[in-house]
Amino acid sequence: MILSYTKFGLYVYAIGGDRQAAERMGIDVAKVRLGTLVISGVFAGVAGLVTLGRLGSAVPTMGAGLLLPPIAAVILGGADLFGGSGNMIGTLVGVLILGVLQNGLNLLGVDPAGQLVAQGVVLMLAVLANVAGRD
Repeated sequence: MILSYTKFGLYVYAIGGDRQAAERMGIDVAKVRLGTLVISGVFAGVAGLVTLGRLGSAVPTMGAGLLLPPIAAVILGGADLFGGSGNMIGTLVGVLILGVLQNGLNLLGVDPAGQLVAQGVVLMLAVLANVAGRD
């Protein structure tokens, strides 16, 4: 909602597309980037507290293995690797694609390491398509 319907979201997309052009348009790039980092930090803190409450313990490296699926979902959803485009509907489609892939691999009896390899291959294909489509 914030990215689609507010001036702040428009500024984030503008800075992601071309930082120098955004500066020339009068956008305070430093302030928007700081705001984005603050929002990200707040949500990371809330996620940590929810995880702590759910599991009853916390380890700094607890989510280290959970980085690939969200990135893959966003890239599969059509977000540009170089910034400036992307939306929630596309991300939802990427999440659904990865969910179907993981569920199918579970039903086939593929071990977790094989599932991670499959996710990596799908991510590499999405990145290749993203970079090839940029030309």
